[in-house]
Amino acid sequence: MLCLFVGPVGLDNGVGLRPAMGYNTWNDLRCEGVTADAIDAIAVAMVELGLAKLGYAYLNVDDCWATATDPSGELVADPAAFPDGLPALVESVHARGLRFGLYGDRGWKTCAFRPGSGGLEPAHAAQFARWGVDYLKYDSCWASNDHDAAFEQYGAMRDALNASGRPVLYSLCGWNAWYAPRGAELANSWRIAADCDEWANVYVAHAAPGGFNDPDMLLGSDPTAPAHLTPRQVQAQFSLQGEVVWSNCPPYAPRDNWWNSPWSMPREVAVAWTSARLMLVFAACCTGYVWARPLEDGSHALCFVNFAPHAAVVGCDSACMARAGIRSPVTVRDAVRQRATDFGQVRQVDAVHLPADGGSELYRLTPLSV
Repeated sequence: MLCLFVGPVGLDNGVGLRPAMGYNTWNDLRCEGVTADAIDAIAVAMVELGLAKLGYAYLNVDDCWATATDPSGELVADPAAFPDGLPALVESVHARGLRFGLYGDRGWKTCAFRPGSGGLEPAHAAQFARWGVDYLKYDSCWASNDHDAAFEQYGAMRDALNASGRPVLYSLCGWNAWYAPRGAELANSWRIAADCDEWANVYVAHAAPGGFNDPDMLLGSDPTAPAHLTPRQVQAQFSLQGEVVWSNCPPYAPRDNWWNSPWSMPREVAVAWTSARLMLVFAACCTGYVWARPLEDGSHALCFVNFAPHAAVVGCDSACMARAGIRSPVTVRDAVRQRATDFGQVRQVDAVHLPADGGSELYRLTPLSV
């Protein structure tokens, strides 16, 4: 059920009413592994492992898919990586019930020195629409750092996509928070921090249906991947993005251990499809942090994370509960392990023991009156 309240509308194009979920090639394949065969195999895995049914609908190809522009200014896909062309791959992904995403850049080159879209926005937007692209990640390499110029360039692709006649979820990748307050004027989602290729990231507001914060992609724990975390940190990141995605950001899962990972937990993913705002309700400097979010049924999500290099004990006392707007007494359910906790009926959550460097807990608190 969609949430019907007024908020930022992004492109007002009928997409992005809830955060997009899916897979992106960058943290997994980088440039060398981006091929039609690899992407088609990932599409098969997303369906066979049941991730598509959980809402991971987008399969997004990041940088390195294009090699040149033709005389008309259109982008040319790498003929070695995509021997049948990009449209054939898009059709194959669509045939599996998934949506297809592609990468572009507002500069004259992409971050991997492939051709950008600066000055060619109408031609490239029309090309993406003709191919059936459903999602565009739009990067900021080799482009002006002037804020007004950046807004103009992002706006140029926004307008070109709107004029293409195809609803395309438009995602800005600028690695900074300075354009987040204006993000909803420009796109359906916007990055709010640097690339998430190591532990810890930034999560801030400005989101509502139609436009969402983007703290970058989820990382896996495969040590052979170009970017990875420890298994403990993987769970903490997913719990945080599960907490934030309750209308604030899109989770993009890596490929390693899909069948035994937090991304494949139906209830934890399902609870992330609600539509209220995130609140940081307690922070002990450099150690424990507590996030809270009201859910549609009157319950609340409560997420505890330990960023310190030593174990910590964190709680949410009566003041913390009041700040979060949680009516007590409550029952406490473990959203990760999908079971009741030992807290029983409580008026506050005390003594949550968190291991070092990424220990986390994600709870669902339900008032007895709900």
